[in-house]
Amino acid sequence: MTLIYTVEISDLVAFNQYYMAHSGVIKARRHKTVGFMFTVFCGLGGLISIQERSVVPLLICTGIACAWSAWFLMRSGKLSVKQIARLYDPQKDKGTLCRHELEVGEDGLIHRTPVSASRMRFQGITEVVRTNGHAFIFVGSMSGHVIPRSRIIEGDFEAFMQALSERWETAQSDVGDAQAFSL
Repeated sequence: MTLIYTVEISDLVAFNQYYMAHSGVIKARRHKTVGFMFTVFCGLGGLISIQERSVVPLLICTGIACAWSAWFLMRSGKLSVKQIARLYDPQKDKGTLCRHELEVGEDGLIHRTPVSASRMRFQGITEVVRTNGHAFIFVGSMSGHVIPRSRIIEGDFEAFMQALSERWETAQSDVGDAQAFSL
């Protein structure tokens, strides 16, 4: 089962936006940052309140901490298209912004571009996600394959995803380390 498609910068933006919105690592770091900064603001307010012998500085700093925390949590989970696009260079990322071929093989996922070819056992896939416009096949915490539904040149998306999901789910129940194997 094979899919051939092209990847553009908008697809990489979609991948990164999905990751930022759903990554447990990113969420944990955001919450740790908020907790630390909230403690700093309130601690500073408490010290000033002790020195001033008034609760007003503590209340002001607590209000600032709450406002900053709300702003940070809303803003930190969103990267702009422009910010994400700057991460990629069409001249250097010749194996990313190009034509891709993904094949569900007997024991792994085969990936080919004009400049590379690789194979990964199904055990190496960490997550398979479908959205309205894309499929994301994660092969690590922040790397993977992006399949834009609108730019499929050849192949049946639904049949490909069904075959991939079945083999991947079966492989997840296998015990043992995923080992590299040759093309």
